[in-house]
Amino acid sequence: MAAALGAAALLAGGGVWWWLAGRSEPEPVAVPPEVCGGALPAGRSVAALLPAEGAPYAERLTPDFTLPSGFWCGVTAGGVYLDFDYWRDVSSAYDEELAEQSRSPANARIRRGTAHGYANESKAVLFVDCPSPSSGREETLKVQVQTRMHVVARGDRPVEEFERLVGDAARYVAAQVGCAPVEG
Repeated sequence: MAAALGAAALLAGGGVWWWLAGRSEPEPVAVPPEVCGGALPAGRSVAALLPAEGAPYAERLTPDFTLPSGFWCGVTAGGVYLDFDYWRDVSSAYDEELAEQSRSPANARIRRGTAHGYANESKAVLFVDCPSPSSGREETLKVQVQTRMHVVARGDRPVEEFERLVGDAARYVAAQVGCAPVEG
């Protein structure tokens, strides 16, 4: 009888251990201090917009700025994605977009020196003056940071964090493609 009770206790203990081992705690997300291949000192802002736990931080880069537009960088963690994109064009559509988006109460107007744009809880956009090296015509550089999923903002400050991120991104991209420097 003692042997049977001992075996049952051992079996029960093993079952509890197996059950607990299968229920591992989610890993904390570690965002590096610099993101997008080390180009942006925006780790704090990125971390504020990503979950604290879940799938590990990862990024993908397309650091080819020879094209007039494109995907530049994407970061992900915990099931949330942030994309950094840019466009360069002579179109007046950017002025129209800014005017339209500025009327929305969900958007906050933002300014970094002469660059201007808007931010909300899922994206931020900055428009930068950018002379064309080939034609000499004035173009506009549009830099955008956006999420494709719900943002988990720590401290409920997603607009501020998106604004900070787009400022850092616009400073970097403008320097890469030869546009006016972005201040602030």
